[in-house]
Amino acid sequence: MNYKISKILTLVLYAAAIILLLIAKVSQEPTQLVLLFVALALIIVGLGIYILFWRCPHCRARLPRRGVSGIDHCPKCGEKLK
Repeated sequence: MNYKISKILTLVLYAAAIILLLIAKVSQEPTQLVLLFVALALIIVGLGIYILFWRCPHCRARLPRRGVSGIDHCPKCGEKLK
């Protein structure tokens, strides 16, 4: 998986978790618990994707958390990020 795709996928999973948490706030008691667990699972999966794939494609070093738009070169190896 590409580092840019991993960043986008992580943000989508976090957004879905936030939406589920908002829905859980107004839902009935049994459904609320299920939605909370699903939201927690989405957050954990998003964090895992971010940790595994937010790396330089050349040297595999972890990239800084600034975001895709703020990074032109890898701080470790100096290669240009595509």
